[in-house]
Amino acid sequence: MRFFFNDAEITFNSAGKSDGLFAGLFELIRPSSTQLYWGLRIVDNLAEASRFASIVIRMVGQMTARAEASDLTNGYQASYSIPVNPYTGTAYRVSIKAGDEKRFSLSSPTDSCLLEAVAKQGNETLTKGLYYKWYRAANTPTGWEQITSATGKTLKVSAADVDCTRDYMVEVYNDSSMSKDNLLGYDFQVVIDGSDPYDIDPHPSPEDAGIDEDENGIGSVTVTPQLVLRGTTTPIESKFYFTLKSASGVVLNTEENRNNTNALSTFTVTRQDCIKAGYSNISLTIQSVK
Repeated sequence: MRFFFNDAEITFNSAGKSDGLFAGLFELIRPSSTQLYWGLRIVDNLAEASRFASIVIRMVGQMTARAEASDLTNGYQASYSIPVNPYTGTAYRVSIKAGDEKRFSLSSPTDSCLLEAVAKQGNETLTKGLYYKWYRAANTPTGWEQITSATGKTLKVSAADVDCTRDYMVEVYNDSSMSKDNLLGYDFQVVIDGSDPYDIDPHPSPEDAGIDEDENGIGSVTVTPQLVLRGTTTPIESKFYFTLKSASGVVLNTEENRNNTNALSTFTVTRQDCIKAGYSNISLTIQSVK
């Protein structure tokens, strides 16, 4: 696994601490018995390191598989954008952090992890007079269902509630009425269940699932998913629900012929979907129909 700060690679010493150009900024998280995934922990001020410009953290993983007389090598990558803006006024910020050492990863059918909501005003963490609404991704017109039993700052997520992956959202309010006028902010987090026996291979076309801003470039991405047992490539007959969301969690595929209550075999994301989302990245949740 390789990590990049914008276009510059982050290097690490034997202790897993970043060195060189980004010395002291990051700590490498390696897979272990309690969590299965590579990760990157931010431990110092990235805004100064970027000279107060926005940041993109890019992660590139490489996999090699034996194929007859030679090895086939392929790289997979994902990016995480960090906006950097001047702090003005009394802006609030809400985020979900890991409430335990599981780091949002489950490793057995009986496992669970904690999500914790944090609300800040500037650099001050707020601890009093806060009210919470928790949601999980669902096959509903809004793409979410409220977890009515969850009213505190933490949420326990069990493996039984997660099929491979599941998105969770929290809204934090400063008044018990929890009206829109009292909303301080919201955040999303993905929980991964590494013990789930099934997986969904989305089979995107093009493979990088990228849509060009240039109207003369690639204007759509089509996914034709397959449900498989982990470790195999033999598809299990299934159709899928598709939920297309903007960065703020708003469902975009509301048209009758492709909304998230239709069981479909394939789904196409268009440039117009990106424009509808405010010219930003969008996410596609795929759920197998049992």
